[in-house]
Amino acid sequence: MKLLNHKFISIDKLSVFIKKIDKNKIIFIQVLCGDLSKSKIQPVLDLLTIDLPLAKITGASTAGEICNGVVSRKGILISFSLFENVKVDSYYYPITNYESGVEAARNIIHPDTKACVLFSEAIKGDPESFIDGFSSVNKKIVLAGGNAGDNSEFTKTFVIKDNRIFYEGVVITSLSSDSLIVSNHYTLEWTPIGKEMCITKVDKNII
Repeated sequence: MKLLNHKFISIDKLSVFIKKIDKNKIIFIQVLCGDLSKSKIQPVLDLLTIDLPLAKITGASTAGEICNGVVSRKGILISFSLFENVKVDSYYYPITNYESGVEAARNIIHPDTKACVLFSEAIKGDPESFIDGFSSVNKKIVLAGGNAGDNSEFTKTFVIKDNRIFYEGVVITSLSSDSLIVSNHYTLEWTPIGKEMCITKVDKNII
């Protein structure tokens, strides 16, 4: 696998960057948008789908983008993952609940599926329940991704599949291969800050 990151500046510079990509590879593209303007994002998606018609494209709005260890805001980051001998498939589900998570897992997971990358719209849906439903079918699949953001405004988020922008639902990409090796790591060494509070009511993913 090879990872190439491009911080979007202009359509012309993106076009030049794309020309340098090995078209013989299997390409998975993630578009992470801190700039929430559809008029700016849509030409980017259209160019990617035209110049790389075999690539699978997913993405989401964000509250910050990380490129080569540097955090920025209100930009567009395009991440190109280049694979050999990996089957990449992407799917969109308009509803994020437990039942749709179960359905997604049954449709997406194959014996050689090693990992899935999931982006969920964060305001309307219930991505935790979707993941619970997905994991109830197969707990061995490594899940990556996260909720879409909107620069901490908490008003409207979106997800991306190919050259389409959706303001609800979830996009999920599966990576399948007999030779692909996937691992995940985490740390729980959190330091508490602020006033200690008692949770008195929870409705699904809302405190």
